[in-house]
Amino acid sequence: MPTATSNQKRSIIDPLKLALNFEIKGAIFYLNFATKIKHALAKKLFYSLAAKEIEHAQKVDEIFGTIKENKEFKNLTMKTSSNVEKEIKDYFLKSKQKTLKKSLDNLKGYELALDMEKKSYDVYKDLYKKSKDPIKKKFFEGLMNEEKEHYDAIANVYNYLTGSGDWLQSDESKVWNWMNI
Repeated sequence: MPTATSNQKRSIIDPLKLALNFEIKGAIFYLNFATKIKHALAKKLFYSLAAKEIEHAQKVDEIFGTIKENKEFKNLTMKTSSNVEKEIKDYFLKSKQKTLKKSLDNLKGYELALDMEKKSYDVYKDLYKKSKDPIKKKFFEGLMNEEKEHYDAIANVYNYLTGSGDWLQSDESKVWNWMNI
């Protein structure tokens, strides 16, 4: 595969700058929120999400390096090393139920996090739709999937901790049924 031309570089640099900015802001937000929240399960969730956003930022930065060095950028896949749901499930099942009582702590932060993930998803969806290059499309699709996973994770923990009846009535593919023990 040939190296990137000047036009190809320009067509990917702007969306990458946008993606990098989203990921950095997300990591900072989640780290700050994790330090302020008291609930152990929520802390675990937000530290996990911060780590995922950092992984995303690292991947985008690697792509920037590849473009700057005029190397091939044939692999723009976006998948983090682990699954947020698995991390939270492992933590949840290992924790004592009595330490994971329902909590109404910092509800506004959850709502901001949900909004942030939705906005990120929408931006990546738009970039996916606009991209003509199949490699870039796959990259933005991967980012969309990651952001959707983050949104679902926040929604599940939020609904679990608040005891919202909506949680059990949500789309089964989004609900972490293992939390209902």
